[in-house]
Amino acid sequence: GVFWLKHLKNLLGTPVARFRCDSGEWLTKDLIAYCESEGTTVVPSLAHTHATQGIERRHRTLEECSHALLSRGGAGEHMWEYSMVTANAIINLTIPIAVLRKHGRPAKGKVRPLTPFELLENKGKPCDVKALWRNLHHLFGSGTGYKESRTSHEVRGEAIIYLGPAPMNGGVDQHCHLGLRSDRTIQKYRTVRTEVVFPWRM
Repeated sequence: GVFWLKHLKNLLGTPVARFRCDSGEWLTKDLIAYCESEGTTVVPSLAHTHATQGIERRHRTLEECSHALLSRGGAGEHMWEYSMVTANAIINLTIPIAVLRKHGRPAKGKVRPLTPFELLENKGKPCDVKALWRNLHHLFGSGTGYKESRTSHEVRGEAIIYLGPAPMNGGVDQHCHLGLRSDRTIQKYRTVRTEVVFPWRM
């Protein structure tokens, strides 16, 4: 919890005003001490109350998206750590339904609402979301990973099963893959091309 509070402070330039969390494993002494030093109000949620339904609904959406990716790719539940990263990226690059309804129908000259990624990571400025979507390949699909981005180096590619963007790199520069030649999971390739073919479903 402290890591994410510090991360949000770096992004926003100001400490978080209110932090709502479960009253279980999240509510640690280190978290309380950090929030007191930053002036952040900690609001523990209560079990079986309607006030927490919004947060639980968001968690459920993330889990459902992750399970759908696992089912589509024919992967087992033990691969959740890869599907969760991609599911989170999909949600952050998608405009929420409530925001779309409030914004109304698109019209000529009307600016589209921003995605969660643009609001937080891009500091409220619109960006080319299509380019970010192109960086999300077919999870658990077969493909080829390239060490360099130039097409002239295609001979250096390796047959892979794509495991999604690398969590520690924000899904921008590197990708996780299972190398079929080396039979091990690696995070290194900058360029990945995948097909809608899922070996684990065959």
